[in-house]
Amino acid sequence: MMTRIILPSMVVAKKGIIINISSVNGDIATPKAALYSATKGFVAFFSQALRDEYMGKGIIVQCVLPGTVLTKMAQTASKENFLCVMPEEYVSPALAQVGLRSYTYGHWKHGLHMKKKKVLIYLKSLL
Repeated sequence: MMTRIILPSMVVAKKGIIINISSVNGDIATPKAALYSATKGFVAFFSQALRDEYMGKGIIVQCVLPGTVLTKMAQTASKENFLCVMPEEYVSPALAQVGLRSYTYGHWKHGLHMKKKKVLIYLKSLL
């Protein structure tokens, strides 16, 4: 909804940045979280479609797919978990990628985790 409201003025100005927040669960199907995974997948595809539609018009569209960030939503996540990052650890690396990547996990730990998951899914498919 916000995109529909703000995008026309970005087109007129020939500049703007749209950052959509998805999740690592939107990048691969997540058992026991099907609806969450599907809606986050929608955000990623929506971002990709917007990026392609407005490419060359001065509008940057980025989709951020974070893993676990220790917020109120992730209270059960352990601070000892290597993959869990504090919000202050996450924000700067994620924002540093605006304009460089249209699709990012935002933090190297989340990117590494997803590479591993995708390799394991691929290897499992070979069995």
